[in-house]
Amino acid sequence: MVVIDAQTLLTQPQALLAHVQAALARRGGPPPRELPAGVRRAAVLLVLVHARGEAALLLTKRSHLVEHHKGQISLPGGVVEPGESPLDAALRETSEEIGVRAQDVTILGPLDEEETVVSGFMLTPFVGSIPYPYPLRASPAEVHRVLEVPLRTLLDPRNLRTELWDHEGASRIIYFYTVGADVVWGATARVITQFLRRVFPAVIPPDGDLPAARRRE
Repeated sequence: MVVIDAQTLLTQPQALLAHVQAALARRGGPPPRELPAGVRRAAVLLVLVHARGEAALLLTKRSHLVEHHKGQISLPGGVVEPGESPLDAALRETSEEIGVRAQDVTILGPLDEEETVVSGFMLTPFVGSIPYPYPLRASPAEVHRVLEVPLRTLLDPRNLRTELWDHEGASRIIYFYTVGADVVWGATARVITQFLRRVFPAVIPPDGDLPAARRRE
């Protein structure tokens, strides 16, 4: 088996997508957890593209008209409606938010569920790719703008910091990715960290090997 380093993979779209698919298939997605009281099921999609010669992830800056997480950086996605599967919801919401049609998405695999701390959602993340360039159409009611973030930026340790937050009697590590003038944090940053660790385990170490998280004052 030929091993390709991460930086080389980022410039080889077909090799990267095959690598991502294989990495996600090694564990697959666990069965959905039973929802705690007051928690709703939601789904998000990590959309990979090959833009300007390298791999990138599409993120959205949420508008100030949405109910939750106004102005924050997010992954396209939303609530799973009755009768929908999480994947159906992720594809529908991605189409509604940024205009990517479901038939144009190649699904590469699922990630583990992540629970939001404040807004009460259990997120099922999926990873997919689309051909690029693509005629994206941001929904003004939900999306202020679409960000095209190189994976190289997210893998650069200089762009990641962590803090230790106390919530309901437990401490948890909160990730913060600096992306230009924006900061990605919260559940979105946890999903991205999970993805990067699954696909590039040699680049993003486990929490215990990260620099000590600074405790929030």
